[in-house]
This record gives sequence, structure tokens and C-alpha cells, in this order.
Amino acid sequence: MRTTTGTALVRVAATLWLVAGVAYLMAEALVARHLPGYSYSADYISDLGQPLHSPMAVWMNGAFIAQGMAFALAAALVVVAARAGPASAAFLGFAVMYGAGSAVVGLFPSGGSGNSARVLVGAGAWERGAIYAIIGWQLLAAVAALSIRRQAYSTDSGSDPTARP
Repeated sequence: MRTTTGTALVRVAATLWLVAGVAYLMAEALVARHLPGYSYSADYISDLGQPLHSPMAVWMNGAFIAQGMAFALAAALVVVAARAGPASAAFLGFAVMYGAGSAVVGLFPSGGSGNSARVLVGAGAWERGAIYAIIGWQLLAAVAALSIRRQAYSTDSGSDPTARP
């Protein structure tokens, strides 16, 4: 059985994306359940992180920060593993912007009328559409990366497909 540094980096990245995405969604559901009257379609995700409004705000803010950091780190690992050119740099740039934005939401919770996202985003369903699209992509990318790795081992004539790396 053979392994490369690139394959190991992609596996770590995929695991980060998978764990962070699932943990984020679980944290959001848990915090929303503990906020009376909270509506997924009408209320903003960031409302769950308001310390004076949400009894479990620290959990939601931690989820924002962890998701952002894990997303950016995983993207960096994939770029290093791919050793590709300008497209990889653009991908990494966008991933870091998303990661930083997510972390900023957790570090500086919204509240009051000063949140410009309330004016720009609209209803909670629109906000969720944007965020869930990214998390959905990261979950699919993680599963695909882990599946491709397994397929590569199972088609390698020098490896034992029943052996676990």
C-alpha cells in the first residue's frame, strides 16, 4: 500500500470539511431549539449568536469561528496538495475570505439596528440559502475527496483493497 503527502493532506482537508460542516449544522439546530420563537425562515442565523438575545450564543459564535477556521485551513491543505496554479490561488483567496467572514460573525455578534447584513440580506431564508450552499458544497467535496481516495486504492494493482490506510 502506498500513500503520498498530497493524499494525506486531502484526507485531512476532507475530514476537516466534513466535521466542521456537520458540527456547524448541529450547533445551529441546538441553539435555535433553545431560543423560544426562533424561526428558520424569518430570523437570521446571526441572531443565534447575540449574547443578550440567545441563551446559547457562545455555542453559536464558537460554531461560526470553528467553521470559518476549518474551512480556510482545509482549503489551504487542498491547494498545497494540488500544487496547482492561479486557479488554486483564487480558490484559496475566496475560501480565506469566507473563513474570515464566518469567524468575524462569531467574534463580533450582531445586534440592534447597526447590522448592515439585515439591510442587505433580507429574510432568514435568503441568508440560509447562501450559507447552506457553502456548507453543502463543503460536505459534498469532503465525501467526494474521501471516495476518490478509496477508489484510487481499490484500483491500484499493488495494494490490498481490504487494507485500511
